Amino acid sequence: MNWDSQHLTAARGYADLGLWLDSSSELDQISPEIRDLTEVLAVRVRIYRALEKWDLMQILARQLALRDPLNVDATITWAYAVRRAECIEAARLILSTAVERLPGAGLLHWRCNRRGFAVRSRNSRRVRSPRRGSTPCFPITDHRPTSRKSP
Repeated sequence: MNWDSQHLTAARGYADLGLWLDSSSELDQISPEIRDLTEVLAVRVRIYRALEKWDLMQILARQLALRDPLNVDATITWAYAVRRAECIEAARLILSTAVERLPGAGLLHWRCNRRGFAVRSRNSRRVRSPRRGSTPCFPITDHRPTSRKSP
């Protein structure tokens, strides 16, 4: 086990214990060329969420969601960060796009409905209105993931 993996393991452990600043300190000791790995960014996203650093969380969560467009959890985390940093409509756009892209992702539908998001595919007939008290946000930043073209 090299030093970087030891720091990552320690950062995960500190995060599991809720010691967010210690976890962040461990991640800072990881080599700069390794800090962009998905595993490292995932821990950093947990830290930003716990510390309510929504703008920073949004940036990293977007990177993770775009790296793996089939990862439902990454998309939901990105939408959550956008909701906290910007507004609920921007998060709804991300989730609506994900529902269109991943129509068979039952977890996505379940989590969205559980949280009160009215996201439906375009083929759906019933669309609920937004929750009372949701913050309007215009114009909505285009958060749709760009399609990857195979070489």
